[in-house]
Order: sequence, then structure tokens, then C-alpha cells
Amino acid sequence: MLFPKPPKHKKRKRPQFEGPAPTHCHYCGITPRGSVVIEKHHIKAKGMGGTYDPASAAPENEAWLCKGPGSNHCHDRAQKYEAGYKPEDLRKAKAADEDRQRLYDELIR
Repeated sequence: MLFPKPPKHKKRKRPQFEGPAPTHCHYCGITPRGSVVIEKHHIKAKGMGGTYDPASAAPENEAWLCKGPGSNHCHDRAQKYEAGYKPEDLRKAKAADEDRQRLYDELIR
């Protein structure tokens, strides 16, 4: 053998299906339409290299925020840690939104 065998590559795990994305922004309540999209935002950032901490991928650490022209740019503001979009503010907004959704679901039944 003239050349050594290359090392075996580790197979990446495919992300598991997380269910359908929410239909509105957790912070401002806007719904996706046209160029407005709803993206997942990690309240406690994973960091540039990612993390092995399972708590960072937990649903409690995720908020769905709007982004794009015609939106309130909640995702961009949260990434910049603007006033009102700090992690504790996002947790409060998400909890309030989940309470509203729960009450709405109870009223529909």
C-alpha cells in the first residue's frame, strides 16, 4: 500500500422531527405571511461552536420569533439583545403566549 486509508468519517445524526412550527411569533403575535417568517431562537445561546448541553436544545429554551420585511424583526432584536428582548423578557413573553394559547384552546372546546 502506497497510501494510508483515510480515517472513517463520523456520521452526523439527522435532526429529529420537532412537530409543526408555531403559527405566530411568541413575542408580538404576528403570523407568517408573504416575506414574514417565523424562526426558532434559542433563548440561552448555544455559542458559535454549538454545545453538548442537552438543556440548550430543550423546548423551554426555544422561542419562535418573526423575521423578514414587514415583520417586527423580533428575531433580529433578540439576537442583538436589544432592550425588551433580553432572555428574561423572551421567557416572560413565551409564558404569556402559552397561557393565551391554552385559554384559547379551552374556549374552543
